[in-house]
This record gives sequence, structure tokens and C-alpha cells, in this order.
Amino acid sequence: MEHHASCSEYHKGESIYYQDSAAAFGYRILSGAARESVSLTDGRRQIVGFLLPGDISGLWARGTHSYSSEAIVEPTIVARYSRRYIEGLIESDSEVARLLHQLALDAVERLQDRMTLLGKASALEKVSGFLLQMANRNDVFGLPMSRYDIADYLAIAVETVSRSLTGLRQQRIIALLGSRQVSIIDRLALERITGREPPISH
Repeated sequence: MEHHASCSEYHKGESIYYQDSAAAFGYRILSGAARESVSLTDGRRQIVGFLLPGDISGLWARGTHSYSSEAIVEPTIVARYSRRYIEGLIESDSEVARLLHQLALDAVERLQDRMTLLGKASALEKVSGFLLQMANRNDVFGLPMSRYDIADYLAIAVETVSRSLTGLRQQRIIALLGSRQVSIIDRLALERITGREPPISH
């Protein structure tokens, strides 16, 4: 696949593809980050996901893109693949088909995670759950997106995001290492806020 990809560099705020544009290509983030958003009929924008290195988008669209994709880190490097070429590979190479099936499942899981976050009762639960998603297995991590993006993604006010982060810091659950760097001090406490059950120790 990599031999048939074309790579492009995008500046912060530059569109990778537009909502309702023809979905002739799939895209993979090589470095940097991007956000997926949809324009609503009343003119508002709703962020529906963030794309980090290794994430693929655009391959699952039916004819046209349902979302827009925009770089949020300077620079963001993106590989572009012809959908026609990928579809041919899927038919001829079972390993590629298996890989893309797993990537599709990962994309569905990200959407399910967002729905779970939006279903949380409080803003603190939403912000805590978002931090756990971003952290994965690393307790120190960067947030490539702004607090405004986080607020849009979680459907809460940016002031509420800031208050929640400040509250978690004051409780020494997290530390804020600058405006975009987070260190989780007490992961168990963060999991309890979101209602997650800690793993059973053997």
C-alpha cells in the first residue's frame, strides 16, 4: 500500500478533504493530527472525531465524504490512497482485507467511544473519559487539539472544559504540563469518575 501512496504536508487549519466531496481516496495520518467535523444546517460546526498518527479515514465513505477533515497540528503529514486501488487489493490479498477490516472496526470503536462520552451525566465525567481515551496506556501525553475543539467534541462549553481540567488538577488526579501536555497522576481516580471498573489483579 505504501508504494502506491502519495504523501502531502498540511498546515494547521488546512483542509484535507471536504464534507460532501467525492470520496475517491482514503487517507492515513503519518504525523501530526486532524479533526473530523460536520457542518450543520444552521451553520454550526460539530467535531465528530480526532485522527492521530496511524488512523485512516475516507475509505468507509459511500460515494461522498460525510465529514470534513482538517489538520490541527503544524505540520501534519498525510498519505493518500486511491480507493479503486485499495478495493482491488482487498479482492486479491486476504491479508490486506484483514488489515482494513480491523481498521474499520477501530473507526467504529472510536464512534462508539464518542457516543459513550456524550451519554455521560456530567461534564467532569466527559472530560475525564476523554483524557482516558487520549492517554490510552501512556500517563503523560500531549493534546494536539485546542480546548475549543475538546468542548465542541464533547458538546459542552469551553469554560466547562477548563473548569473540569482545573478541578482534576486541584484534586491531584492530573497535572497540566503547559497548555497542551497532561500527566495522569491517579488513573484509578480518573476511571472511577467515568464509572469504569478497574481491571482485576491476578
